Amino acid sequence: MNSKQYARERKLTLKQFNELATLILGSVPASLEEEQIARLDAALAEAAQQVNALPEVGTEATDAQEATEPAPLATADSNSIEASSTTTQVIELLGEDMLRRNIAIFLTHHIRSLRQIQETYKTILGKFEQQVYTDTADTFARMTRNVQSSLTGLRQKLSPNKP
Repeated sequence: MNSKQYARERKLTLKQFNELATLILGSVPASLEEEQIARLDAALAEAAQQVNALPEVGTEATDAQEATEPAPLATADSNSIEASSTTTQVIELLGEDMLRRNIAIFLTHHIRSLRQIQETYKTILGKFEQQVYTDTADTFARMTRNVQSSLTGLRQKLSPNKP
């Protein structure tokens, strides 16, 4: 998929897409692979969910939330801090209004990406299982031939020699 298609489907401008791709992927690729699309969709979905959980700007709930919001734990791991920072950057980049308006689009595309990944893993697992069954069948066939060969040789040794 190219960047124009991706931006159009997610209702992003090309400038927003370029900035998002630079933030999430480190650069703006000429064409997007499934993994890159999944990473971008995950970032958009996470930002949209976080924005959707926030109260509307200008309400008294903002003050109440700030007062009741727990302080970040000192033991938080660096991955969650980095993810939170990236999500905050995505929100700043795209804006809360745009994320709120398009949350359904972002979540739908994210779910689609996750389903594609799930299907890929199912296919890989199915091929792996089939290979295990094939290897096991080959091993049992070889063992059976070896046992039959050994039994045939043993019978010949134990049978009385006929003149």
